[in-house]
Amino acid sequence: MQTVTVWGFFSQSPHFVREDASVKEALSLLEEQRLEGVPVVDIIGRPCGIFTPSNAATVLAKGRTSEVPVHAVDLAKPAIIGTDTPLTDIPTTEFEALPILVVDASGRLCGSISSKELRLIYQRHSELYQEKQSENLRAELENTKRNLKIFETVLEHAYEGILITDENGYVRYINEQNAVLLGVKREDVLGKHVTYITEKAGTHLVLQTRKPQIGAQLEVNGRKMVVNRIPIMEDGRVIAGVGMVLFKDTSELINIVKELNLMQSKVEYYRSELEHLRGNKYSLENIAGQSEVMKRVKGLALKVAQTDAPILLLGESGTGKELFAHTIHQFSLRKDRPFIRVNCAALPKDLLESELFGYEEGAFTGASKKGRAGKFELAEGGTIFLDEIGDMPLEMQAKLLRVLQEKEIDRIGGSFPIKVDFRLIAATNQDLDRLVTQGRFRTDLFYRLNVCCLQLPPLRERKEDIPALAQQFLQILTDGNKQDKLFISEEAMAVLKQYDWPGNVRELFNVLQRAAAFLEGTTIRPHDLSIRAAHAESDTRQAERDLKVISGEVERKAIEEALKRARGNKCKAADMLGIHRSTLYEKIRRYSIRA
Repeated sequence: MQTVTVWGFFSQSPHFVREDASVKEALSLLEEQRLEGVPVVDIIGRPCGIFTPSNAATVLAKGRTSEVPVHAVDLAKPAIIGTDTPLTDIPTTEFEALPILVVDASGRLCGSISSKELRLIYQRHSELYQEKQSENLRAELENTKRNLKIFETVLEHAYEGILITDENGYVRYINEQNAVLLGVKREDVLGKHVTYITEKAGTHLVLQTRKPQIGAQLEVNGRKMVVNRIPIMEDGRVIAGVGMVLFKDTSELINIVKELNLMQSKVEYYRSELEHLRGNKYSLENIAGQSEVMKRVKGLALKVAQTDAPILLLGESGTGKELFAHTIHQFSLRKDRPFIRVNCAALPKDLLESELFGYEEGAFTGASKKGRAGKFELAEGGTIFLDEIGDMPLEMQAKLLRVLQEKEIDRIGGSFPIKVDFRLIAATNQDLDRLVTQGRFRTDLFYRLNVCCLQLPPLRERKEDIPALAQQFLQILTDGNKQDKLFISEEAMAVLKQYDWPGNVRELFNVLQRAAAFLEGTTIRPHDLSIRAAHAESDTRQAERDLKVISGEVERKAIEEALKRARGNKCKAADMLGIHRSTLYEKIRRYSIRA
C-alpha cells in the first residue's frame, strides 16, 4: 500500500503574522478570518508560535496597548510537521484547539491544519488503517498457507516416520513413511485413536503423563523400532502429541553405535597425534633457575620472541634448547598457531626432504596415494623448530636456504611451488663456525640463521640453579608416579653441586630419576646418587662415563616399561615418554629392545 502524506490535506495559503507585527494586527486577522489561532513566523518565515484568542484576552485584560509587538506575548507552542509526514503518523485521538503547522524542507511555514481538516485526516487515517490491516491479514494468510505447504512437504519427505495426534490421542496426521512402517493405510487411521493402529502405541500415554519418552522401543509386525513420543504444550496444557520413528530397526542403532565408537577411537588417536605434532608442551615456568646468566638468557628470549626473525639456539646437549624454543613460540605473535618440531639428526637423509617438504601422489615407490604435507606446510602461520640443524646434509641446506629466502616450498613430485608462512627456530650443539670452515655447513645459510642468536649456558656455569632444578625434577617424578613428596639432604645437594655435569640438565634429571626409582624412604642421600663427590672432584671423566651407563640403563628400562604399558603400541609409548616416534625407534635400535 502506497504511503499517503499530509500534502493536499491542509490549507496551503495560511494566514500568519511576523513576530515584529503588533498585537492589533494579529487581533484583526483572528477576528476577520475566525481562526483558531494565528501562526507567528520569524523574519525568514519559520514558525515561532501561535497567537490565540486567550493571548488577546490577556493583553486586553492587563490594559496593554494593542501596539505591543506579538513577540512580547507568551505565544502558544504549535505542533509542527513536514509536508511529507504520513497521515498515519499524525496523532488523531484528540483534536487540539490549535492548528497544526506544516513546514517545507527548509523549515518555512507553508500551511496549517485546522480542527476541521484534522477530522478529515482522521477519517482518511481510519480508512488507511483498515486498508493496511486487511493487507496485513491477506499477507499473513498467504504466508501461513505457504509455511503449511512447506511443513507438509518436509514431513512427507522426512526419513523418520511421523504421527501427530490431538490432545485426546486421535490421529490428525501420519506421513507415508510411517504408514508403511506400521503396515496401515493413511486414510484408514486418520481420525482414529492411536491405539487403533496397535495396542502397543504409547503416544496417548505421554498426553496423560505430560512426560516425553525418548528412545522408547516399539515392536510392530515383528519389527523392533526406536521411537520418540513427545507431548506438545501450550500455556501449561497439552494440545497435541507427536510420535517419531528414529530407527526403523534396532540393528540400525547398533550399527551406528559401532560406527560412532570406531570414529571416536579414530578422533582420539588423531587428537593425540595432533597434540604431539602441534602441541606447545613447555613454557617459561619450565625453565628453572635464577642465576644471573639464566636471567639474562630468558630476558633475551622474551625480547626476540616478539620479532619474526629466525632464531638460532646454541648450547651443549641437554642445556634445554627445546624448552627455550617452546617458550619463544608461546610468547610470540604466532602462539595460537602450530608449533612443529623436527629433529634433523633423527631422520635418515633420504627421508628428511619428504618430511620437511612433503610429496605428491606417486612421487616415489611407497608414497601415499593421497600425497602428504611436509612439516613446513603443517607449520603454516606458526613456528617450525629444526633441532640439530648442524647435522643437516649440505644438499638439504641449499633447499632450506631457498625456503627461507622465498617463503615457498616444492613438494617432491610437485609441479608448482607452495607459499608458506612460518617462523624458524633452529638449534644445534655443534660449533657452526667450525663446520662452516670445514665446508660442512653453508656460509650463506649460517648468516641467514644467525640473526638472533642465544647461547645457552651449560649447567657447570650456573651451579646455583641446581637446587631449583632438582626440586622441579623431583616434583615431576613424584607427580608422574603418584609417589610421596621427595626431598634431598644437604649432603646430597652438595654432591650435586660439586659435579661438573657434562650431560647438563638432562643428565641431572636422569640421575634424580634413578635415585627416585631405587629410593627407600622420601629423602635422597649421597649414597642414593650414582655419583660421589670425591670421585667427581678427582676424576670427572670417569664419573661422566659411569653416569652415562647408568642413564642408559634407566632410559632402557623406562622404554621397556612404556612399551609394556602400551602393549607394544609405539605411538602410545612415545607419547608416554614425551618423545617423538622416530626418536623412540632410534633408541629401540640403540638398546636392542624387543618390541
